[in-house]
Amino acid sequence: KKIDGLPATALGLVAQTTVSKGHENATAENGPWMITLDAPSFISIMQHTRNCALHEEVYRAYITRASSGDLDNTPIIN
Repeated sequence: KKIDGLPATALGLVAQTTVSKGHENATAENGPWMITLDAPSFISIMQHTRNCALHEEVYRAYITRASSGDLDNTPIIN
């Protein structure tokens, strides 16, 4: 599994998020899972998953949010 190592409570949260985004059949056990950059999802992934590629993908998405397009905050930060 891509999110192997995630505890049951975190899987439940990720599945609940997925259901709220329109995937009515999402379950904690079987997915599909939608990972967001909100703190509960992000922190769970960073702390518990064993998949290094997933860690990197989520981390890079997190650190580059609001850094391009209409939501680019770079001028404010620099």
